[in-house]
Amino acid sequence: MTDPQGKGRRARAEDLRDFATHLLERAGLGPSATRRVVDNLLDADLRGVSSHGLSFLDFLVGRVQKGGVNPRPDVRVVSDRGAVLLLDADRGPGQVASHRAMSLACARARESGVAAAGVFRSNHFGTAGYYARMAADQGLIGLAVSNTGACMAPWGGSTPTYGTNPLAIAVPTGAEFPVMIDIALSRAAWGKIMVTLLRGEPIPDDWVLDRKGVPTTDPVEVVRGMPAPMGNHKGYGLAVMVDILSGVLTGALFGRHITTHPPEEEPQDTGHFFLALSVEHFMEPETFLGRVQDYVGQLKSSELAPGFDEVLVPGEPDWRMVQKSLREGVRLEAATWKTLERLSAELGVPCPERF
Repeated sequence: MTDPQGKGRRARAEDLRDFATHLLERAGLGPSATRRVVDNLLDADLRGVSSHGLSFLDFLVGRVQKGGVNPRPDVRVVSDRGAVLLLDADRGPGQVASHRAMSLACARARESGVAAAGVFRSNHFGTAGYYARMAADQGLIGLAVSNTGACMAPWGGSTPTYGTNPLAIAVPTGAEFPVMIDIALSRAAWGKIMVTLLRGEPIPDDWVLDRKGVPTTDPVEVVRGMPAPMGNHKGYGLAVMVDILSGVLTGALFGRHITTHPPEEEPQDTGHFFLALSVEHFMEPETFLGRVQDYVGQLKSSELAPGFDEVLVPGEPDWRMVQKSLREGVRLEAATWKTLERLSAELGVPCPERF
């Protein structure tokens, strides 16, 4: 079965998992690190977030082979104050230290009610929502943020100073999926902008600014330009706060110190920040879940606006896409398939079957 829009092909999730696992291990990434990375990347593709899925394998393989990513990191807790922890990622894949950081934050939150974990000396950690959901899956409220390479200008400026700096919050519901947001603090994630370009689709006129800070839709200027902040000064303010939590507070790099495209032999040295909040320190979990379900019901029973068939709860589109991907196969962009084919040939790992 081909993609209905002719923009990609599908494959079984487990075939993609096996391929990515063998590919990264052949590139030199350690087995435990590979498991964390592949789970995060495949989770993104299952949810239709192709900009953060297996398309990242090319970026990661090159950095592992050239030394920018430590293939066998020794992630260490360098400061433990009970409800506040700081972890050194040892320049490994961001997914490794991030998974451990959120796991520790969840365990400590059960004891103290709330716990925070910061990470420094890290690399790209994938999708923020993956870690926020780790908390929600345990009945906790989770928050995950990270800084990224400087590609956006401060509101009123034209010098790239901070990144798209993702923010995710997940709340347990007792149902199939949590209420969740997972957003870049630009109008569109840089990966989504690039995917749109690769598809040959027009760029909306409020997505990208040129190097003078003027909106542009010219593909050449888009590539050289900067993502526009979500909500103008509001997105700018949120992105700054994420950079402070992820970079300034943790001891990681921040602002202009993080390059968008570092040489493959150099680490990114990004930072991440995670927070877990225990519901039962406020009220009985069953009472909380009942109140959340009441709230969800209010949202979904809203009168519909023209052009809409239903009201979706934040996190519901993701969940529906996962069900579709598991049922019909994971759809990957045509450009991603070309990348996987090239990596397959270079590393001698058979490419998964497409349909």
